[in-house]
Amino acid sequence: MLMSSRCFASGLAVVVLGLGACDKPEPAAKSEPAAKSEPAPATGPTGEDAVSSGEPALDPPPWFRADAFDHVEIRNQSHSQTPEGKTSSLLLLELEAGTTVEQCIAAAEAKLGESIDELPARTTTPQGYLSVMGRTSSYAFNVVCGEAKGAPTMYLSYSR
Repeated sequence: MLMSSRCFASGLAVVVLGLGACDKPEPAAKSEPAAKSEPAPATGPTGEDAVSSGEPALDPPPWFRADAFDHVEIRNQSHSQTPEGKTSSLLLLELEAGTTVEQCIAAAEAKLGESIDELPARTTTPQGYLSVMGRTSSYAFNVVCGEAKGAPTMYLSYSR
């Protein structure tokens, strides 16, 4: 499911985790029917079934896989691309019951550390979520761990 662009800003992870604002589709505006046109081709990888583009710069980072983390459910998964070619992708994972915020961020740091030499320090949001946010030479990333809808949750995103 594609989400509105407001859900891709790195600061929106707090909204995704805290309020679930990005879980609900926005209602369609009423307007005149548009003329029929050819559907736009699919752009970029959209998850575990994605086919590599063949260009290393466009492949998702190695840590950006749902199967890289122990989880119960993929709550949300999205990829979007602007006409200029900039991309944003996110995964929202519900973790196993009893997983602490500290265990969540430690698992994320370990996986990120396999491909990123110098991880930035984790930060704590006013809501108590733990976050690791930074940039490599080819993409920006954000991982946030916290509780959402009564379950431990990990939000992962990257953009280029």
